[in-house]
Amino acid sequence: MMKILTTIFLALAFSLTSVVSAGSDALKPSPESVVTCQIAGGVGYINVGWSVPAAINTEQCFQPPDTGLPCAPCIISLENQGCRTVDVVTGISNNIYPIVTYLLSCAKP
Repeated sequence: MMKILTTIFLALAFSLTSVVSAGSDALKPSPESVVTCQIAGGVGYINVGWSVPAAINTEQCFQPPDTGLPCAPCIISLENQGCRTVDVVTGISNNIYPIVTYLLSCAKP
């Protein structure tokens, strides 16, 4: 009888652990917004594209003519407006330039 109860409790504990870990992924916001940055001529990362909701101010995402490092201010500005970085994906564009894509959740409650 004790072996049966132990087996039942272990199965129950395993199933609860599986449900809790699956639930934490379900609570993760979906990345509906994207900012892509690419290294440019050794001066730093510049924005090469973004897609965020119209209600979000993207003024800091435009490349100012006097600087080559607008990617960081853009991401910081979006986070200050309530966007949350969900994931960051790195890769190479045109087999030459490193590229970083920020997946953001900018949905406001």
